[in-house]
Amino acid sequence: MKTLEWNIFFDLHEVLIDLKKIPKCYDNYLINLFSKYGYSEDKIKSIHKEAGNRWITQFKKLNSTFNKTNDPDSFMDKKNEIDEEWISILLKYIPKKERGRVRKSLVSEIVEYRAMKNNNISLLFPETLPVLKILKSHNFRLFIASSASSYHIQGFIDKYELQGLFDAIIGVNTVRAPKKAQSNDYFKRMLKFTGSTPNYSIFVGDSEEEALHAQNVDMEFIMVDRKNSYSKNDEYAFAIIKNLYEIIPIIAKITGIPLNL
Repeated sequence: MKTLEWNIFFDLHEVLIDLKKIPKCYDNYLINLFSKYGYSEDKIKSIHKEAGNRWITQFKKLNSTFNKTNDPDSFMDKKNEIDEEWISILLKYIPKKERGRVRKSLVSEIVEYRAMKNNNISLLFPETLPVLKILKSHNFRLFIASSASSYHIQGFIDKYELQGLFDAIIGVNTVRAPKKAQSNDYFKRMLKFTGSTPNYSIFVGDSEEEALHAQNVDMEFIMVDRKNSYSKNDEYAFAIIKNLYEIIPIIAKITGIPLNL
């Protein structure tokens, strides 16, 4: 009888990398693209903020719509429309004769990958790599499962040459469902996509929505609380850690596999 493998799914932002630094990656990408048109860095950041705020507002609305329909095709069609609106806002600031050329550098596959890969910003938390290497050395199957697109995740992986650490990446476009919607579709599709058995799977995230969804599909959940939002005096239905080093004894206890730092 084949022994079942343990699967560990990591959220990306605020678990493996510092979310606060991500906007600067995109700022820098757009500065390189827009500066030739005479805009200052501050103006380009303002343009990016305008487009980004609109994208966030529309994506949140899409999450609530998905709760009612759960239709992956309509979800992705609408997300593509939101991405196109983001591009359109940015292109307003580009001379008309240049817009066709610039548009090619703003499509999701390009901008999300390049902004994450081609930057000199240190995104990783200090303990991220050591902990991932320890877990991989004990033959855990490791995954990144994020609300971001797979292009965004792949850019991060290629930046740090982490291809050998992760068995697969799961982005919003991979499972065609938002992670923080009320339904559990993202998590169900994530498990199916990776061929993972729920009660041999652990999700490491930073939100109570993720905790609820993980537990609803019979996964273990570990909360990474880098913002000190949870009191040690309160009881929760999941383990809480402040950095990834603290995950090692918890995973050892859950899985029964001896682990050492």
